[in-house]
Amino acid sequence: MIELEDFGSVFIRALEVVDSDQPQEKPQYSPGIGPHTEAAIIRLIIQHLANNDERFHQAAPKRYPYRRTTCDLVIPGQWAMEFKLARLFGDNRKPAENG
Repeated sequence: MIELEDFGSVFIRALEVVDSDQPQEKPQYSPGIGPHTEAAIIRLIIQHLANNDERFHQAAPKRYPYRRTTCDLVIPGQWAMEFKLARLFGDNRKPAENG
């Protein structure tokens, strides 16, 4: 069982590790998770967690029953989580549209 406080710490550390790997979604974007979409960032983090922590082996996005939308992260029998991306600046160093 993963406690919420523990999940937060583990998730933040995974975010740091994934960012330090400097993934690059498109050649014109800077390396790192900054320019990635919310879905891409969550996918990279889930992949890292599943590969490095047995508690997350079954963690994955999952469609809501009777809906077209998907929950960002489901840890079966424990948590269903939604994430929202908050970005103050774009890849061009200009203020983000919704920042």
